[in-house]
Amino acid sequence: MTLLATAISDVLEDLKRRRDIDPLAGLLNHRGFDAKAADILTDWKSASISAVVFDIDHFKNINDTFGHHVGDKVPPEMAHIVSCTLRGSGIAGRTGGEEFVVLLRNSNRYSAFELAERLRATLESKTFHCLSGRQVTASFGIAVRRGEEPLSMLLARADELLYTAKSQGQNRTCGDHPLN
Repeated sequence: MTLLATAISDVLEDLKRRRDIDPLAGLLNHRGFDAKAADILTDWKSASISAVVFDIDHFKNINDTFGHHVGDKVPPEMAHIVSCTLRGSGIAGRTGGEEFVVLLRNSNRYSAFELAERLRATLESKTFHCLSGRQVTASFGIAVRRGEEPLSMLLARADELLYTAKSQGQNRTCGDHPLN
């Protein structure tokens, strides 16, 4: 019985992991990110929390030019850059084809901006061999949580700032305070 219970527990954990992890990027998917973020916001009540929302610029053009089989190689590279940059200071997810989100603990507008700029610069300096040596850029929006603001509002503010960055020429970071 103990062996059966252990086996069932392992299968359930594997199913949950498959449900919550994006298979292409290896980061949390939209559902997994929302669930993990809800838990974290409860645990981090007294911490300063920032959201960084970003997406790859001109991703549709990449897919149209090189095909989806090549375009699908870009998000895993972005996910790798995000994972290496975060190193446990928050959680990250891929919430859409070229869209990513990071939730940072103990992060004010300066540290969130610094992280976003590090991600942006790292991505911009990378050469993508699958894209015939071309580079890829991303645009970022940053919002710092106001009090016990719900996750949906925090992400909506960061998303709005992402679109501000895109409208200002892309490959830039915009925050909810004048840093840039």
